[in-house]
Amino acid sequence: MTDIPLKRKAKGLIEVTSFAFLSSPPKNGVMKLSDCKMPLKHPVPGCFSALHGHRNKLDAMQIAREYANEKKLILIAVNLYLQVEHPIVPGVTFPETIKDRSFISMARISRTLAIEVADHWKKRMVEDFGYSKDAIELLYDWTRPEDFISNCPQYIAELLEEWKTSVIAHHSKFSFSDREISVATFKPTQSLLTAIEVDPGSTKYVQKIVNDLF
Repeated sequence: MTDIPLKRKAKGLIEVTSFAFLSSPPKNGVMKLSDCKMPLKHPVPGCFSALHGHRNKLDAMQIAREYANEKKLILIAVNLYLQVEHPIVPGVTFPETIKDRSFISMARISRTLAIEVADHWKKRMVEDFGYSKDAIELLYDWTRPEDFISNCPQYIAELLEEWKTSVIAHHSKFSFSDREISVATFKPTQSLLTAIEVDPGSTKYVQKIVNDLF
């Protein structure tokens, strides 16, 4: 993997943070990356989700620390560095600009695209859970992607494929809290996940993360 100080200067670099709870320190201070997946209420199948955004990370990690203290668990945090093809664009994503985005935030999509996403979710939930078309309309506020995606995010994996993008940021929830958080979800590949480091606050217990995802 690439040297982290150099990667921090690269364009199209996304830094995300994941964590795990342990009851005791790992043997020899080594953990597998697959064991560092955050405990989410609704994980996205076949994908890895991690915290992104400075303020969101601070708030979410505080929730995790409080839970770890309450349950007398060890909190291990790991930073991941994702190198995407296109530079990060802060503006709104429209249907016609998806092809130029390697990172898409569901909080920054156009109304037209939000309607398309909602229609996709409704169609798949009718297929998977047997809701009637009338019942599905009453289930969530379909004008707010953060509402229905945080409660049913599994179709994010399908959007990654359909949109041919690398990372999608969306709302989610921990398995141990009802507070909404923002996560970046991606399918780990060698070209995307270019560097891993143990967060400095966790090096007392873990010194090395072994990438066993690819």
